[in-house]
Amino acid sequence: MSKITCYLVTGLSGAGKSHALQIFEDLGIACVDNLPGELVQSFVELVGQKKDESEVALILDAREEKFVEQFPELLEYFTDKNDVQLKILFLEASTEELLRRYQESRRPHPLSENLDLEKAIEKERKLLTSVREKADLILDTTRINIHQLKRLLADIVSNSPQKNLILSLVSFGFKNGPPAHLDFMFDCRFLPNPYYEPELKEKTGLDKEIEDYFVENPEVNIYLNSVGDFLDPVIDSYHTTDKLGISVGLGCTGGRHRSVYLVEQLAKRFKGQRFLNISVTHRDLTGKESRGEEA
Repeated sequence: MSKITCYLVTGLSGAGKSHALQIFEDLGIACVDNLPGELVQSFVELVGQKKDESEVALILDAREEKFVEQFPELLEYFTDKNDVQLKILFLEASTEELLRRYQESRRPHPLSENLDLEKAIEKERKLLTSVREKADLILDTTRINIHQLKRLLADIVSNSPQKNLILSLVSFGFKNGPPAHLDFMFDCRFLPNPYYEPELKEKTGLDKEIEDYFVENPEVNIYLNSVGDFLDPVIDSYHTTDKLGISVGLGCTGGRHRSVYLVEQLAKRFKGQRFLNISVTHRDLTGKESRGEEA
């Protein structure tokens, strides 16, 4: 049997799995949506008979009633197959964004029977917890547009001998709780806070006035350099693993000034590194939240 890379696309309904599969299909990869778990092995082996090296992409999620129950057995199958490499991509989004998308599409949620939409979303989120924990890459699509998603997935399946690593930088406010999944989290609440300066209170870390404020405080630059120096060898190490991405969060109290500024500066620091793509998300800002960058 030939060598196969299998991209298992899973996650929350409405988070963009169908878009992801369309992108994989555009990249020339054999794709199947909502394949019953018991047929996965047969499909993978059938594709493997066609070429010396093959890539397949599958969507498996809560629409298949036994998916979560069969997931450990599926993992065991891939672990035992030396000629098959499994990459698990878990797509999710905030409940508010999923509610908005369902209201626009007017499609029913697969778990909405006898439940209102919000409860169905939270039920699915809880149901897929064990699957999420095994993911190689977790993509929060709340503020990722289709073009950013296409760029990220194209890099994942790049034919380059060294795959591009996705560095996800996230700013947030601890008052709203930290993001659900981060590989590394840094607390910057001890740094000077421009919120208490009347002329800066309504600004954000994206504004020049806030940047000037932090430049005048040397402890901010010292902390910024220490975080960057910590991440340098981590990024190098991740390049040698099968991981598709690394998520780094920086949190301040409200997620509007210090954490936003630091994320922006870190993105500038790492921009330009080979085999590294940068995704920036400011979770607790409104209207200026995220972007994807090629770096």
